[in-house]
Amino acid sequence: MWWDRSNREAGPGRRFPGSRIVLAVLVIAFLSFMVWQGRRMRWESGPRTVTVYCFSAMEDAMTDGVLPAFQEFWKGKTGQHVEFITAFAGSGTITDQIIRRFPAEIAVLSSEIDAYRLVRRGVLPGPVWTTLPERGVFARTPMVIRVRPGNPKGIAGFDDLARPDVGLLLADPTTSGAGEWTALALYGSAFLEEGDRARGLDRLVRVWGRGAEGGSSARVARSRFSEGSADALITYEAEILGRAGSGGANGEIVMPRSTIVAEPVVVKIGRNVSPEQKDLIDSLVSYFWSDEAQQILVAYGFRSVDKERNVPDAGFRPIDRLFTLEEIGGPERAEEEVLGEALRLDAASTAAD
Repeated sequence: MWWDRSNREAGPGRRFPGSRIVLAVLVIAFLSFMVWQGRRMRWESGPRTVTVYCFSAMEDAMTDGVLPAFQEFWKGKTGQHVEFITAFAGSGTITDQIIRRFPAEIAVLSSEIDAYRLVRRGVLPGPVWTTLPERGVFARTPMVIRVRPGNPKGIAGFDDLARPDVGLLLADPTTSGAGEWTALALYGSAFLEEGDRARGLDRLVRVWGRGAEGGSSARVARSRFSEGSADALITYEAEILGRAGSGGANGEIVMPRSTIVAEPVVVKIGRNVSPEQKDLIDSLVSYFWSDEAQQILVAYGFRSVDKERNVPDAGFRPIDRLFTLEEIGGPERAEEEVLGEALRLDAASTAAD
């Protein structure tokens, strides 16, 4: 439960005279003015800073692509230099950190599921990201299967991952957005075939029950796969097409006939944004939908929200049935029914060990 100052009591007989309250307000106002003045002076003589927390699979695209490009854009627009304080981890991990009051001004989360957690925990007043273009979605990437070069196990789709001769890595859904999207891909690809939720849960149980724990994020799972663990890994398409994922040693893509498309969202953490930062924060968030940023994201393996950019020359292959989170019930239902089942399976597996 969040700390509520209204629950604190002054204690028997304690009083707060009006003159003291006025004095306290004046002192706070003066100190706030001095902090603002100091920050403004630093801007005039040095760089401005933005704190960005981002899910791990987008680390390369952000640190080597989008953020440096925005630095140039902002310098040309204002003459100011901007620097970034960044943190990259599984989407669930950075969501937990923000709930614990880590100072992110902008959060790039793997899905609306984590964004709604921030609403439920009082970090955000509501689904503020939905007022942005594309409801806060600025890139897309389908969930696909990574296999060894040449696909020696002959894996053709999700059902093959339940075979006893196939070793499978799964990212942890409690900390990783990739883990969440993996569970949703398994469930939704079967559910949408006949509109039967029982069939979706059956595929989830059969495949998830065989997977080995792949780590706290998509990036950790990718590293373990590259080191030789398992025969297959369900992950973001961008993790394979991106610059860090390229190369024969990292395996190749098996495109399921039906799979979910992950839709990362950008969220402004308003309680951490001071009034004097608002122009910079708003400009960076808007920049994510710019032509330049969209071109950079494609270069790093993410599909653009502008479908005309998602061409085969960029490495994007067609998928027979590409579905969204909304098509399988939306964030709340998916979290309760599908991710809840995945967590139950994880708990049962841990108990068995």
